[in-house]
Amino acid sequence: MARTDDARREREAADWFARLNRRTLSMQDLERFKAWRADPDCRAAYGRIEGLWRDSQALAGDPDIAALRETVPDRRRSSPGRRQVLWTGAALAGVVAACGLGLVLLDRPTVFVTGVGETRTLRLADGSRLSLDTDSRVEVHLEDDRRRLVLSRGQALFDVAPDPARPFIVRAGDLSVRALGTRFDVRVLESGARVTLVEGRVRIDDAAARRWTLAPGERLEAAGSSAVPVVERLEPAAMVAATSWTTGRLLFEATPLSEAVAEINRYARDPIRLAAPGFETRPLSGSFDTGDPAAFAEAVAAIYGLRLARTETGLELRPPA
Repeated sequence: MARTDDARREREAADWFARLNRRTLSMQDLERFKAWRADPDCRAAYGRIEGLWRDSQALAGDPDIAALRETVPDRRRSSPGRRQVLWTGAALAGVVAACGLGLVLLDRPTVFVTGVGETRTLRLADGSRLSLDTDSRVEVHLEDDRRRLVLSRGQALFDVAPDPARPFIVRAGDLSVRALGTRFDVRVLESGARVTLVEGRVRIDDAAARRWTLAPGERLEAAGSSAVPVVERLEPAAMVAATSWTTGRLLFEATPLSEAVAEINRYARDPIRLAAPGFETRPLSGSFDTGDPAAFAEAVAAIYGLRLARTETGLELRPPA
């Protein structure tokens, strides 16, 4: 009877492991998992499955293992710009039984990527929400003692679910942002990173062991590892503009035209070129659709009386005739 119970727990653990590594999970499922894991034997079984997964990484490139993996059914979700393999509990348990070393072969959905012009909003297994801006990449590691994320490019808005036992830490460039029950925006820059706190509280450390604590409405920008990050207090309008991209629009408030063009170009496959000397610092105000860079260029041309031309590389804003 004991062996039967052990086998059942192993199957349940494999099933929970697969379900928890999906991109979305309901709060009801999370509550059921917590109740199931409250049993010490179930918790131990789940720990063994996690251990098998970690061990399997060392043999990820083994040809025999790769061949075995091809024989196990998998379920793929096809969406542009994403790669994911979800294993059923039965298939996962079958691989464990088939491999003499007890290896779990599973592509965990820990990396999220968006293409140029694409934005996505995801709910993580811990209940946090993650909004990814255009051309962004983030790695998500949800561990027993912490939630660790690495934003290697682009921009993301993090809406963090409270969990005092597992701090939420985002790494971007030389900055490490630690939050509890917080909403904040992080952007990777060419020579550093920028953190904007929308609500809650964050603690930021850099590579030089310097530390800052932000209040809502504050922004910290790091220009590089050798420079001291600068903290500024944003006006309410600037705060709205900082997160306007999550609604599919960019809000400019007296923004220099060259900066506005550079910002809209992040969403454009065919970039807009500002070829009108003397217009770079002209202030631009307004709300523009991130999905229609051409409309932005047409609006700018109309506002400033510029000529809009199409070239082999994209649109070009030229001086008035």
